Amino acid sequence: MGLSARDHSGRSQRADWSPPNIFSSVERFDFTNRTEHLKVCTIPSGPRGLAVFEFVSSGHVSVTTEEIRTALVLPTSGRLEVQVGGQRQTTVRGGFAAFGPIRRKTTTVAPVHNAFYRSLSIVAPQKYVANARQAKAKVLSPGMCFHSEDTTEIGSLVDFLEYMLSDFKSPCPLLTAPGAYAAAEALLAEYVARALSTGPPSAEPSTQHSNRTFNRAREYMAAHHQEPITVVEVARAAGTSVRALQSTFKAQTGKSPRQILTEIRLDHARAFLESGLPGTTVTHAAFEVGFCHLGRFSSAYQRAFGELPSTTLKRAQQLP
Repeated sequence: MGLSARDHSGRSQRADWSPPNIFSSVERFDFTNRTEHLKVCTIPSGPRGLAVFEFVSSGHVSVTTEEIRTALVLPTSGRLEVQVGGQRQTTVRGGFAAFGPIRRKTTTVAPVHNAFYRSLSIVAPQKYVANARQAKAKVLSPGMCFHSEDTTEIGSLVDFLEYMLSDFKSPCPLLTAPGAYAAAEALLAEYVARALSTGPPSAEPSTQHSNRTFNRAREYMAAHHQEPITVVEVARAAGTSVRALQSTFKAQTGKSPRQILTEIRLDHARAFLESGLPGTTVTHAAFEVGFCHLGRFSSAYQRAFGELPSTTLKRAQQLP
């Protein structure tokens, strides 16, 4: 697995020019200025089928069809306009546009303030959308568009996508390590589900049901903490919905299921580092217990235990 980058610039000067083939088909593609600049970086999909794209364009109009997948587009610079039938939506930095399988979608992207248009996109298979129902996410049926400006969720998702791209563009990417990208993709799937989250909160579960659900969920997380699991999968294992699971954990611990899973992983990471086994590294310990973002791992570890993971490892390796 690795990042691929393609330069689609200079259409009028290149005999071999071709439009980006991100969607099922491209009916039309035209640059809207003489610069004719377009570069696309792609992180290929992992086990969950979520592909990540970075678009940098001087401005263009395209007419595309996507028959089976859904897409989330998050502009980081410039303006995105999507038209499907009589529906037209405009999205800028801080918002996102999402759409299900669509036949003949017109997309216009435009730079602002002399800067190229740039966006981060996630393209997901239909099976992921089906799984999103359990999370009460907005299921994007054929021809449906969805626009949001929930800056809290969008900001977190953009930050994580930027981290993934930065890592894959580095000379020695860490996310290509075994299991690392699977963990990153699982977290990405969770971000997407939360960004599309909709519907009212679930009613408070009964105490008996709440205790049973909490115990089942925590047992599942403890047994599978090394795997790239999502809250949707934890809820399924506990026999409940994501919103009911979140309500249960909030009532029982004041924390979310994801926070409890992080605590479980941190405890295992500390035990791993304290073992001081030959060849142990902080990176190895983080990936071994299901983390994929080393910066966030180190910060969370320091908050939990009052020291950096490297300090724990160094102390363990100095023991006789």
